[in-house]
Amino acid sequence: MLAVVAITVVVATNAFAQKIGYVASDLILINLPEASAAQTRLGEIQAGWLREIEQMENEQKKLRNEIETNRLIWSQQERKDAEAKLANVQARLTEFRKAKYAPKGEYEKLQGEIMKPVFDNITRAIEEEAKSQKMDIVFDKSSTSAAIFYVNPQVDLTIAVLKRLGVSADAIKVPEGVQINSSTEKSPSLDPNELLKDLQKGVNKTINVDPNKVLGGEGESTNP
Repeated sequence: MLAVVAITVVVATNAFAQKIGYVASDLILINLPEASAAQTRLGEIQAGWLREIEQMENEQKKLRNEIETNRLIWSQQERKDAEAKLANVQARLTEFRKAKYAPKGEYEKLQGEIMKPVFDNITRAIEEEAKSQKMDIVFDKSSTSAAIFYVNPQVDLTIAVLKRLGVSADAIKVPEGVQINSSTEKSPSLDPNELLKDLQKGVNKTINVDPNKVLGGEGESTNP
């Protein structure tokens, strides 16, 4: 998410003279109606795929049961035909899963198409807010791809970015225990040397759902 949603710059030697802020992209996404709508649309499409997977799995199970039940009374040709039919269903199921959920498959492409406008709007709002508050660097606290161990809530731009995206203050939901700057005033210009020292005080982690779990073998859950 860091690469898509936030403005990121590696802190180098000259960063000590710069003003640094951060956003929590996961909090922006759960509070942004257009993000929820995009995720709902993606979920509806995926639900249709999962129904097709379930139908093929049921067909596969039915054929297996028929072969087991009739293996002593069927002729050799009947068994051969039934096994060929079962192999065909298994091949279709494997190919369907691969086409939809393998890396660079339809799910990944569709996710990019549907979510791209949302990410573009968020990125634009972050850039505008950063310029408004004269920030030189903005990190994404929600990202796991950068070592953001601690951030001072006083340089939090998340609420300001949400308001810039059109979300009213009363509608913003903050998970219990999450510390966030709710002030609409400009963030204070903190001493970057002190802020960079603070980055060693804690750790922030997020959990990403892997849709590729649906690629699991027969009998595993098809819920990505």
